[in-house]
Amino acid sequence: MKRRMLVSLMAMVLALGVAGVAGASIITLDDPGNFTSYQYLGTSLGFNQTKAWSFTTPDGFMVPPDVVTSATVYINAIGVYSNYNRVSITGVGNFTLNPDVWTWSGGWTWKNNGSNTYIDVADAFTPSWGEGNSLGVSVTSGQYFSKIYLNYSTLDVSYTNGGGGGGGGDPVHAPEPGTLLLLGSGLVGLSVYGRKKFRK
Repeated sequence: MKRRMLVSLMAMVLALGVAGVAGASIITLDDPGNFTSYQYLGTSLGFNQTKAWSFTTPDGFMVPPDVVTSATVYINAIGVYSNYNRVSITGVGNFTLNPDVWTWSGGWTWKNNGSNTYIDVADAFTPSWGEGNSLGVSVTSGQYFSKIYLNYSTLDVSYTNGGGGGGGGDPVHAPEPGTLLLLGSGLVGLSVYGRKKFRK
């Protein structure tokens, strides 16, 4: 009975670790001098609630020697019905989340295309930007009577590749330290259990 409980516990820890890696932000290096960082949000915000996240830049990207030519944060949301929803970006400033856009589909039908907000963040990449630094973003809801839903966000950066920071299009996962600890604990536990069983 104790063995079964131990195995179940180790499997849960391992599963949590794997889920954490799957939910981490993903950086895609399109070609030398371009990268996109994707962050799934999946969060509803009521009045005065805040959702914060960050984009980690890839290894090899530093300013200088790299020089950013354009950088944009995109936020996809729905249920944005006012101009009181604030976006804050570290080193850049405060902005407003754009309201939902509705289009007429004919007859009495209207289609909600959601909220699409694009913010120029090139100024965030100052000469002090180091390898692996992250850009912090947060949204605070200012709607009293309805919630907004944050779907996902991206950071798209184009730069002059002075430091060899480009790549070949393979996604690079950036798991958090806690995720790695969970995953490692599960693997160690399973290996210890397997050794004991093998000796018997």
